[in-house]
Amino acid sequence: MENKGTLKSVGKIPKWLLILGGIFILILIITIAGGGKEKKEGVAPAIEKPITEAVLGNIKFRLVEAKDLGNVLKGIESRYPKWKKDLTTEGKFIWVEVSQENVGKVSTYTRAPDIVDNQNRQFPPFVEASDWIPEERNCGIIGKELKPGFSSVNCIFIYEVPKDATGLKLKLGTIET
Repeated sequence: MENKGTLKSVGKIPKWLLILGGIFILILIITIAGGGKEKKEGVAPAIEKPITEAVLGNIKFRLVEAKDLGNVLKGIESRYPKWKKDLTTEGKFIWVEVSQENVGKVSTYTRAPDIVDNQNRQFPPFVEASDWIPEERNCGIIGKELKPGFSSVNCIFIYEVPKDATGLKLKLGTIET
């Protein structure tokens, strides 16, 4: 169900600004390249995070954390440890936490960012991994309503990408873009 009246309220942003914003959607860079270093089994190495912020329309985005979770999400580490089974992939799982703040004048919704690798392959958030995201930071695919003048909202997304995916970048957007 779509509430067109709510979405139209952001229509005051000039189209050229949204197009320009689209050009810069790949601003947040996450360097998740494996450089031949051996990883200890069971330990998810922290990824060096750039201090990066971007504004797209009325939304200010900030990368909080990004890390490679390896190829297994352990059921006992999910929100349902008593019955959730391990989730595995032949690739790797990437955890990304993004802060989002409405710096405009009207409420709007963000949408989940995709990840794009150095081969321009695009990966949406992996919905099957949502049980490994804390409930208060699980913003889903549509995202959360961002009201102007309120604190930023932190959202966590988990992506499934191939083993050879490097040079990962977030592709940001709002419901309108």
